[in-house]
Amino acid sequence: ADMGGGVADLGGLSVVHDGKQWIVYDVEEGSTPERLGVEHGRIVISARTTPVRNAAVGRMKVDLMLAKRKDGPETISYEFTAEETDFEEWSDVLDSGVTVIHFDVFDSYTGSWALDEIHEAGDAGIIIDMRTNRGGNIGAMVQIASALLPDGTPIGQTAGRMLTLPVKARADGRAYAGPVAVLIGPQTASAGEMLAYAARQNGRAVLVGDRTSGQVLTARFWPLPDGGRLSVATGNFTASDGSRLEGIGVSPDIPAAQTLQAIRQGRDLIVEAADKALAERTAAAAAALDASVSAP
Repeated sequence: ADMGGGVADLGGLSVVHDGKQWIVYDVEEGSTPERLGVEHGRIVISARTTPVRNAAVGRMKVDLMLAKRKDGPETISYEFTAEETDFEEWSDVLDSGVTVIHFDVFDSYTGSWALDEIHEAGDAGIIIDMRTNRGGNIGAMVQIASALLPDGTPIGQTAGRMLTLPVKARADGRAYAGPVAVLIGPQTASAGEMLAYAARQNGRAVLVGDRTSGQVLTARFWPLPDGGRLSVATGNFTASDGSRLEGIGVSPDIPAAQTLQAIRQGRDLIVEAADKALAERTAAAAAALDASVSAP
């Protein structure tokens, strides 16, 4: 649907709707769109997907019309196999010593896993990568937030028809003390937006990337007779400063985006921008400490 925060995956090509138009947001390394030279930031005029006849189930053909700066629009066609979303979680340590922690959903398993990764990270800092995180359980979000924020820190409140509940960090006494960066983008939604906003609002993180999707209503699921599930928004969420994120999203402190050249070089410019920001924060803190020690 043509709506702000809309996201579509077209076989290694992620496009998002910014409220005005569809834009190429990410191109997967080694994918057909990457080999065809589709670049981040290109405007998508139209996209039509059709099943490929006499092919395996889920095999699709997409016809993309992309805006060009010169010589009119460009049409690109290719095939891909539609797959179910595969939630991932992984961690890595950069050459700087900073730990990157990536996860795509908030659930009980991911909450415990991310908590362990945060507690085991070194003092150089952590980068929490939520660029493809679509949200999930608020309890799991609070579990992770409690590892970053001081005990009892307000995160916000959920308001339903009958009940309004505060959301705040738990008292676990183990908040990570090193510098933190959070990666966000148009695919970051719901609980991911809550965590990013709270981390910045309380001075615990710098946000790097692009504006989030602005989908921050709380919801419940009902089972359907055919085995599916119906998700219905049942409540509102406001941050602890009273800000409503629904339909607005969370903007980054440091805007950063991928390029086709960086993808082909195996580089992640958004991670690099976050790593640089943490290094600058560490250097500034060290300089301030030296100044205070040397002062008469």
